Amino acid sequence: MKLFDDVMNWRGTVRRLRESNDRGASAIEWVVITAVLVIAVSVVAAIVLNIVRERSSQLEDCANSATSGQEC
Repeated sequence: MKLFDDVMNWRGTVRRLRESNDRGASAIEWVVITAVLVIAVSVVAAIVLNIVRERSSQLEDCANSATSGQEC
């Protein structure tokens, strides 16, 4: 009988573990994934913004030098 009781207790434990909600852990995983994506997008946006500002400055310098008769 002891073996039977142990098996039944084990099956009950496994069933309870399968039925438990892991929604809290899943929500935390989504928050972490979202945070990583937001950081990645922010880094890419900062790089693009830096490139645009640099090119804009180069174009402005070129336009200013062209009005004074110099080539870019």
